[in-house]
Amino acid sequence: SGLKKEYSFLAKKYKLFPMPAHLWKYMRLRPAAFPDIRIAQLAHLLSKTDFLFSKILKIESLQQLEKLFHTQASEFWNEHYRFAVSSPLKIKKMGNSSLYILFINAVIPFLFVYGKRKGESKYEERALSFLSQIKAEQNQITKNFSNLGKKALNALQSQAQIELKQHYCDFKKCLDCKIGMMIMGK
Repeated sequence: SGLKKEYSFLAKKYKLFPMPAHLWKYMRLRPAAFPDIRIAQLAHLLSKTDFLFSKILKIESLQQLEKLFHTQASEFWNEHYRFAVSSPLKIKKMGNSSLYILFINAVIPFLFVYGKRKGESKYEERALSFLSQIKAEQNQITKNFSNLGKKALNALQSQAQIELKQHYCDFKKCLDCKIGMMIMGK
């Protein structure tokens, strides 16, 4: 097929090697979240959006960011979850929860760091504003904080809880942490 020919050409030109098959993770994933689909969605986003980072810098609302990133895989993927396996027709578009995970873990931190490096606080503030508008993540760490009476109200707070857990709780630095001191003082 055309993709195989193009890959062969680019692999030879850039000395590319295929990713070992054992590194592709499919267990405990819904088919719509398979790596093949996510890569196809990213490829579609990049192919339809020129100067993606410049557009991200111009965006001032979370709704605009959602609109920019709402993408779907190309038509081939409407009937596939993996390259060699056909599936019933289903458009593979990224849902809001997947978008927010992408924003929280990639787009917003990149925007924040860019602002910090360039000395432009407007990007740092915008990144924090975006995080404060996204619903709090639900995971074991945020659940444990919630059980201790510290429920995260948004993604900014849930990210803070994850950071605290990984840099204070995991190293038993309770006495260096204001929340740890508050909890211990009860």
